[in-house]
Amino acid sequence: MVFHVYRDASGTERGLVVALNNQSEGAAWSNITNSLAGASSSWDGLANSNAIVAQLGHTNSAAKLCLDYVSGAFSDWYLPSKHELNLLWFNLFLVNKSMVGITGSTELLSANSIGYYWSPSEFSLYSACPLFSFSHNNSSFSSKDYNNKVRAIRAYSVPSNSGSVTDIDGNTYQTVTIGTQVWMKENIKVSKYRNGDAIPTGLSNTAWQNITSGACAIYDNNPVNDSIYGKLYNWYAVADPRGLCPAGWHVPSDGEWKTLESNLGMTSSELDNTGSRGGAQNIGGKLKSTSSLWQSPNTGATNTVGFSAIPAAYRNIDGPFYGLGVDAVWWSSSLNGTNKAWSRLLTKGDGS
Repeated sequence: MVFHVYRDASGTERGLVVALNNQSEGAAWSNITNSLAGASSSWDGLANSNAIVAQLGHTNSAAKLCLDYVSGAFSDWYLPSKHELNLLWFNLFLVNKSMVGITGSTELLSANSIGYYWSPSEFSLYSACPLFSFSHNNSSFSSKDYNNKVRAIRAYSVPSNSGSVTDIDGNTYQTVTIGTQVWMKENIKVSKYRNGDAIPTGLSNTAWQNITSGACAIYDNNPVNDSIYGKLYNWYAVADPRGLCPAGWHVPSDGEWKTLESNLGMTSSELDNTGSRGGAQNIGGKLKSTSSLWQSPNTGATNTVGFSAIPAAYRNIDGPFYGLGVDAVWWSSSLNGTNKAWSRLLTKGDGS
């Protein structure tokens, strides 16, 4: 549930979202209770959360519960800072009133309740960790091993139609608004997860086939292809909770792909089908760029909505690269069974 919205100097809408349920009714701040984590910010809950879990010897914490949380296809949740909790309290009446009408949600503490929520904003070596009481809008301090409630939040951004977004490597991507959604107009090429951890790359065919964790590749291992087409990622990288996309962005779910297709005219009956679909409405053509990167014939290509799809191809499960100039393939974040995930394909010879 969105509880705070503002626009930055560039006109980008930004905001904060609170989870519909507590991640714990009673969890310790951290299993490490005798050293500073460096979680010193009163406003940057994400930075504080990452600092807590990065401590040597860390195994469990309120911050980890939030960073590990996945809901609504989003995995960029974190433990809110002291000031972020203050913003949540200022909107407590409307948040609780709305949650009453959402099946399965749990209200934040009501006005006559007593209880505290952890923030990750550290105060001292052993104890003094800021807590927040929704009953009195006050802060106090408690030992790090004391059990308190945990509620995750996440940040989002909605760039304008001609906006851009920058990843952790400093790559900047142009964006486009299509219907109710904002999409990148370019494939990502980031080499690190959102927390700064490197994504393994340069794997041999055998290593690519056997790896069971996140990895990426450059088509034919040619750096020129990286700059033009972006990187190719396995699904383990897509599903990794550290996040491939910049803060506030995420790999779309199958449902979000369907929203895009619906916005472009695909019928509800087609949305329930698998395989080739949308040809009658030239859905693929509306998404494909008219660039010469596509081999001829680039059937139906109009790029009507500015999605600017290019044929970046794919790396097969057993390692070889296929389809440069012919196919464009994207992951969704949604599983299909236990060992597959939904994806989307455009090809040079078809407008679906």
